[in-house]
Amino acid sequence: MVQELRQAVAQRQPAALRQQFASVAKVVAATLVLSLILFAIRVWLGRYEHRLHQRRTAESALIEAQLHEARETDPPPHGHQDPQLRHGLYQHLKLEHQLQAVRLVRWLLFWGMASLWALSIAYSLNLFPQTRQFAQKMVLAPVVILLTWFVVGLSDRLISLAVDRFIQKFAKGQPMTSTNLQRIHTIAQVIKGVKTVVVYIIGLIWVLQWLSLVPGSVLALGTLVALVLSFAAQNLVKDLVNGFLILLEDQFRIGDVIMVGDIDGFVEDLNLRVTQLRNPAGELITLPNSSITHVRNMTRHWSRTTIDVEVAYNTDVNQALAVVRETADELAADPEWGPQILDTHEFFGVQEISHSGILIRIWIKTIPLKQWLVSMEFRRRLKMALDRHHIAIGSPRQVWLREDVGAPESSRPMYSLD
Repeated sequence: MVQELRQAVAQRQPAALRQQFASVAKVVAATLVLSLILFAIRVWLGRYEHRLHQRRTAESALIEAQLHEARETDPPPHGHQDPQLRHGLYQHLKLEHQLQAVRLVRWLLFWGMASLWALSIAYSLNLFPQTRQFAQKMVLAPVVILLTWFVVGLSDRLISLAVDRFIQKFAKGQPMTSTNLQRIHTIAQVIKGVKTVVVYIIGLIWVLQWLSLVPGSVLALGTLVALVLSFAAQNLVKDLVNGFLILLEDQFRIGDVIMVGDIDGFVEDLNLRVTQLRNPAGELITLPNSSITHVRNMTRHWSRTTIDVEVAYNTDVNQALAVVRETADELAADPEWGPQILDTHEFFGVQEISHSGILIRIWIKTIPLKQWLVSMEFRRRLKMALDRHHIAIGSPRQVWLREDVGAPESSRPMYSLD
């Protein structure tokens, strides 16, 4: 006891204080030098990450160009893929993996600098008897929180790397078509979103327990959370279950065009809780997955456009049918539009005859997402073809019955308007 008292008095002497300040200066200087080195490495990696991002963007543009070129030429047999395109797709996945690795290293460097300064401050405060208790009580909690944050973030990024590696291996066994790429991208996004939520929730629960802010064990807390969710968050549970079923059954993917009720749009994002659509007006619509009960997918495997044209009632119907058929065949034989058209002979003929004219209907089967462009081009060509053959478009007809002036007024026929 006496020895500890003497030691405490000695540490408060001017000579000891000067030595303590000198030690603090050395620690701060060493920390500053190491931080500058780590910061320089992090900046260099940031530039390297930017170059990788540019390469990935260029690879994506090259893949899109190759896909467009492949559509314009004869498509490969089912289940096969152009070797050059396949190599480009693998290179794209490899660049994505490298980007994740560089981001992980930069993140580790950031946390290395943060941990270095935290340990330096804790060591400096521990040198002085006046601040030693403060260092032990006030510095320990932030350090533990930072370390937990570090471990959680590290786990999150390591799992992301594992997911990318799994997706890369999974993609090698799949035909590299745009459909499979959409499905692989959707699965990867959902897996990453779920694991991020799970990892950070586990880290938060552990920190709250360590700080004695929540009672009981993790199991008891998990039971309590599950009970609260079962009563207060039933819609959330329904969203998650329905989102899982949507993904499992592959009802739609990111990149599809779907209609839910009276809402239609391009699927921009999909996770276990919500689905986000971009409608033709450019508005982003967010739908909880529990509200999605009936889905119309307009771009799965193939698409179809239904085109109706009504010609005048007195038109030669055979001539009109021949003009429509010839226009469809010419469009299918066009080098630019032909690769987008799968079939023009599914359904064709006179759909309806009415007072306004003869309604001719034709179905054109296309590759996904191209039905609207094909229908607009077909209508443009059909208008010019009808004009060349002097075929008029149908319109409502008015029939007038002339009255007999000599007949009694009660027996005079009235005119009718159709």
